[in-house]
This record gives sequence, structure tokens and C-alpha cells, in this order.
Amino acid sequence: MREYPFNKILNIIFLDIDGVLVTNSDLKNINPATYSQWFNKTLVDRLGVLLEETGAKLVISSSWRRKSLSETKKLLRESGLGKWASRIIGQTAEHREIRGLEIQDWLRLNKHQEPIKYLILDDDCDMLYQQKDNFIRTSMENGLTREILNQSLDFFSP
Repeated sequence: MREYPFNKILNIIFLDIDGVLVTNSDLKNINPATYSQWFNKTLVDRLGVLLEETGAKLVISSSWRRKSLSETKKLLRESGLGKWASRIIGQTAEHREIRGLEIQDWLRLNKHQEPIKYLILDDDCDMLYQQKDNFIRTSMENGLTREILNQSLDFFSP
């Protein structure tokens, strides 16, 4: 396990769902009548490793957002995020066409006393230029691969 300075920096992951924890093949194998267990367990396990090793918190920046944070947490917990839903500390507002602007707004409105290091995991590329070093692009085909997991761990290493 890697050593991270949790007491000095708040690690945040802006998490998209489709293309990170749900892939195209997962969409073909789900029961659309229920949200129960939509997420790919292998991909959720990889996210769990990332959260466990970095101490990161989650901000949901996905179309899976609901009106309230508690509704979003409940939906994601039931859809397969399980215990990792407890790491959700916020969600971006869904008011812009460019996700990078939504993330920028969240960071501006949610100042913390400790410094923040943030990573964006998303299959879309509508981030701002100044976010390029904080962005790792996933795909609907593969989601959160081992390679992306390792890149993410390296990103948070001191």
C-alpha cells in the first residue's frame, strides 16, 4: 500500500458513472426495470482500491445526479457502489453543458481549509484547459481499467 499525506491534502475524485463504472457491455446485461446492481463489480472494486489507498472523497459529476445529495447517495449505493457511497461529499450542479464548468463551479463554491488535490474520471472530454492535468479519460468500452487505476494512484502520490 502506498503512503499518502492525508492530513495535509484533501484528495477528491470527480466521478462520472457511465464509462467509468458502467460499460457498454454492462448496459446490455442489466434489467432496465430496476437500478439494482447496474455497476460493474470489477470496476467498483478498482474504485474501492483507489479510494482506500488515497483516502479520496467523491464528488459526483454524472448524469446519475439527483435533486438532493442524499437521493444521489441512495441511488448509487443501491446501483452497486455499496459502502463506497459513504465517500460521497458532494455533487456538481447540473446547469451547464460543459462538465468542466460544473466542476470549476463546485470547487469555487466549496472552499476547504486544507489544500485540495482533485482528479476527474470521465469518458467525456468536455473539461476546461486548466483541468487537463487533473483529468483521466476513461471509455464506455472499458471503464476504469487497471491502467487507469494505476495512473490515478500515481496522480495522488506525493
